[in-house]
Amino acid sequence: MSHRIRHWIIPVAILCVTRIAAGGAGDADEGGAPAIRADGAKRTIRLENGRLGLRINLNGGCRLDSIWIGSKSPVGTGQGAYSGIRMGPVWYTSRSLRGDPRVLSGEDSVSISNIRYSCGDTVVDESWTFAFDGESILWTIDRVLPKALNIDGNAFPAFGFGSIREFDAALLGNGGVAWFRLFNDTALAYGVHTDLLKFWKAGDECCLEIGSRQVGGSSAVTLSRADSSLTCAFSLSPSELAYRFDSTTHRRRFIRGSADVWQTTGYPAGHYRQVLRISSPSAQDELGRGTFRGIDGEAVTSILNTIARLGVIDSRHYGGNSWHTPYGPICLHEQYIAQFNVAIDDVNYTAGYAKCLDYYRDHAILPDGRVKSRWAYTDEDAMPGTADTLGFYEAQWGILLDSNPDFVINVADEFDQSGDVAWLRTHKQSCEKVLDFMLNRDTDRDSLV
Repeated sequence: MSHRIRHWIIPVAILCVTRIAAGGAGDADEGGAPAIRADGAKRTIRLENGRLGLRINLNGGCRLDSIWIGSKSPVGTGQGAYSGIRMGPVWYTSRSLRGDPRVLSGEDSVSISNIRYSCGDTVVDESWTFAFDGESILWTIDRVLPKALNIDGNAFPAFGFGSIREFDAALLGNGGVAWFRLFNDTALAYGVHTDLLKFWKAGDECCLEIGSRQVGGSSAVTLSRADSSLTCAFSLSPSELAYRFDSTTHRRRFIRGSADVWQTTGYPAGHYRQVLRISSPSAQDELGRGTFRGIDGEAVTSILNTIARLGVIDSRHYGGNSWHTPYGPICLHEQYIAQFNVAIDDVNYTAGYAKCLDYYRDHAILPDGRVKSRWAYTDEDAMPGTADTLGFYEAQWGILLDSNPDFVINVADEFDQSGDVAWLRTHKQSCEKVLDFMLNRDTDRDSLV
């Protein structure tokens, strides 16, 4: 690697360095060598890596004003990627800075410092680094909070897309999906604890994959619609973000009327680092299911990348309904949740559902071995007195005993797919306990419980 570097002081000049060629906005140079291109007159910096291209705009602020995936640019006018903090109703972002940023460029990376923006009565100080890593681009954001803040919304960072129709859906790092066909209102949001999204559209050759490699803290993502635009905001918090709604339960992942999914969260003064890996993998490699004969393969593939995944309401919350359902129910008395992944075939679903079963083991099994049969955003269909603070309860029409054997069936099916013996051993005692609950009901030994 060359060690030649340049300091760029904006707005004095932007100096071009190695691997730089003339050129402006346009398609990413598919298959080309990684390159950094700068335009001093327009005060922009463009990074290209194969099918992926990013352009940094330093006019009055610091943001990505363009993203290219091959010939497609999903970012609309006035959109792009930026960082910021919301306190109360007011957003403070890197799109408007207190001074000029400083740029340091090498052969394979660009660093930008002095990204300082007001935030209430204080100033947030950030530095960004973009670096090539294989076929990806790594975007590192280092943020310094000079004092503790109560933050109502976090863009660490946020990506604004031109239209809700730019993508059909985003596969999530827990094996679930944000299906934008269900973003069927002009103001709504879905908040989920995950660190990976793969945006895709039927017919496109490439996906847009954005994954967080957080250093400490807890990751979450908010996908929101305002009018016809789509925004994806990453958060990194000292502890797991909690939900704002409903007022008595605080479990609602999907809301209408605003993007205010999360509760106000306290952030201590100090340094926070977010590392994003941005790439454009082949859609066929990520979404394809091979060749089908005698049936509609496109329809099957679409179902497996949308409808089949909707039951993943959040990390640790898997069922057979949907995060879009008004009260978001999960039925623990469904024995086929692990089996979904036989067709979905996603390692993230396998890993995520193992953690979900751990959570059910630790929180949904009563001391006597009975497994509570439901979880939901609200307690509206709960048997009186059975709902706990985490959201598990018994349905109002009676205790559903099939949640006990179904828990064990799902553990067995999960192991069949993962082959993780060490994980299976952690469920030995719990499976014996819930099966003993059923056997102990057979007081007359007629094999009926």
